[in-house]
Amino acid sequence: GGRCECNYRKKPILTDVLDFTSMYPTITLLYGIWDFIIAKEIITEDVTLEIKDLLKNIDLEQLKDKKIYKKFNVLVKIKPNNDFLPIRMDYKGDNKTNNVGLNYLTSNQEVWYSLPDVIASKIYKNRSPEIIKATRFIPKGIQDTLRSSNIVGINIDPNKDNLIKILVEERQKLKNTPKEHKDYIFNIVENALENQRS
Repeated sequence: GGRCECNYRKKPILTDVLDFTSMYPTITLLYGIWDFIIAKEIITEDVTLEIKDLLKNIDLEQLKDKKIYKKFNVLVKIKPNNDFLPIRMDYKGDNKTNNVGLNYLTSNQEVWYSLPDVIASKIYKNRSPEIIKATRFIPKGIQDTLRSSNIVGINIDPNKDNLIKILVEERQKLKNTPKEHKDYIFNIVENALENQRS
């Protein structure tokens, strides 16, 4: 999954090149997704008032706090009115490929979006979308049938270890691994992360 934006076309400007290290696993860690993967059950909670209050004051500075992201496992039903949101559609007009693009969306129908998308729209437009309902997902308990596995020579107990965190840390260690071992281990870790993304 890549994302491409063109904010300035045919206009030379100064830029900085930025990159994520292990973006998908990092997001998985920030949002506490591992707790959902091993959960015995997932319950829901109506948090409409809480999310309306959150959106009134949220800004880029608050988003620097890593602790806030575990509160973002929320789906928000909104009535879009020129809000800046991702939309999946056939942009090429070839009836073959649907891609996601950020667009201004207005609709008479209520639609569901993830809370991070709604927050992005609020920050971009400096106003909150009209929120109809917000539902938070909460993991409860741990599955009884989980068992330990040995991956890349590491014993991982899913009852107490976060597989995603361990794989990301191991991939970073590879930078200091001798070349003759690096390719073999790197492929194992990459395959494990790719399976997690799927």
